[in-house]
Amino acid sequence: MAFDVAEIKQRGWQQGSLFNIASTREMLVAQHSGDEARLILASHDCDILHQGDHEPKIDTFVATPIQRISVLDAKARNARRLHISIAVDGTPRNHEIKFWSRTILPRECLKVHAPDEGAVLGENLPIFREWLGKRYDRAAWPDAFNTRLKRHGTDRAIRDILTPSEHCFRGIFLDIEPEAEELTNDEVPYSVRVAMVMTDANAGLADVVGEAQRCATALAKLLRSCPGIDVEIVETVTDTDFKFADLDTYRLWDFTDLSFPE
Repeated sequence: MAFDVAEIKQRGWQQGSLFNIASTREMLVAQHSGDEARLILASHDCDILHQGDHEPKIDTFVATPIQRISVLDAKARNARRLHISIAVDGTPRNHEIKFWSRTILPRECLKVHAPDEGAVLGENLPIFREWLGKRYDRAAWPDAFNTRLKRHGTDRAIRDILTPSEHCFRGIFLDIEPEAEELTNDEVPYSVRVAMVMTDANAGLADVVGEAQRCATALAKLLRSCPGIDVEIVETVTDTDFKFADLDTYRLWDFTDLSFPE
């Protein structure tokens, strides 16, 4: 059966659109998280405007105003929580989105409610999309490997080393062997290779290259001091030298939210 999407399209709904506060209160009733909270539409554009009856529901999340943005929860670093700026009437407002605020609503509601024209994600939409994807598509390292990093506070030290130099890199990629095996004997090490990927443009900036190399050296020294970790190489490479084939072995390392078991 066809689903009439004309009204939804006319209203301008798309992924990242925000409900106004009044609509949010109406939709969530007692569930909403504060007087200024607002729903954000997470469903993909193709699903929002799907003309069949196979997409009866939409995914939304609750965005709640906060005083300040935490560095560790910004830029899609934390798969459980996102701190992001939303432009409200032209003024940036800090918001927090918790994954467990996810709310499924009938798609029909998009015919009744209109997106808030005064509230937009703007340039932060790609960050929201990245955060949605990371919830289900992120590396999960062996618990034994994570435990070795955590035992001597190495995980926190890694953050301290990398965070100030974050601007130097497009991504940090990790390859460990064995990749999926729990090594219970601490005397048997995990072999580690780290690729710190810079943009080709940044590779032409002497100050950025110097900072990136300093960061790589400090990271290599730290990892080598960690019992049960055998470092093969920590290197800086450009995104033109880092190939698709490298992704057969390397996986993105979200250093600000290492996947320690809770």
